[in-house]
Parts: sequence; C-alpha cells; structure tokens
Amino acid sequence: SGKISRCDMEIQVIDSGIYACGTCPLNASKDVYNTVVEYISRANYGMPLGCFEFDYRDGEVSFRDFLVAKEGVPSIKDIERVVDTPFVMMRKYGDGLVKSLMGFGDPERDIEDAES
Repeated sequence: SGKISRCDMEIQVIDSGIYACGTCPLNASKDVYNTVVEYISRANYGMPLGCFEFDYRDGEVSFRDFLVAKEGVPSIKDIERVVDTPFVMMRKYGDGLVKSLMGFGDPERDIEDAES
C-alpha cells in the first residue's frame, strides 16, 4: 500500500472496447505543475499499456487504459486487466506522485524508487 490508497474510477463500454480511467484524489496546485508533469512524463516513458494524463485546467492527474474489443466479447481476464491497471499504477507511482503534488518531489529519483 502507498500514499494513494484510492482513486475515482470511470469505466465506459463503447462499440470499440472498454475505457477505464482512475483519477487521483489530489489535484496539483499551479506552483507544482511542472514537477508533476515531469514526474508523470517519466512514468509514462516506455509504458506499454495505458498512460498518466495531466489536466492543466485544474491540476487533475489520472491514469487511463483502453481495451480494444471490436472482434467480439473480451475475456474476463482482459476486462479485469483494463479495469485494474489504473489502481495498480496509482499504487506503484503514487508515493512519488504525492511528493510531486506536495512540492518536495524529485521526479527523476522518485521514478527510480517507484520502478525499483
């Protein structure tokens, strides 16, 4: 468990697949936007599935993932993966994200810690 113990989830089932988005319960203040954006950019680099997003309007941080399902009904395992991934990523990267949101993060070092 980490500093982010929950995230608000939005799940949409559309014709082409399933969209899942988990939103961090804390928003960045304008004075830490650059630090937070650097942190999530470093987290996203090389990430094979999904990505973190940053909303410059209000400092919201979220993680989104998508499952393409045009060719039929996806398996339960695939559905669980797309729905679970935002939770897993918030847990994995949450401690460093909170440091950045609070203004005392070092994005490069905090990503190394999250990925070690």
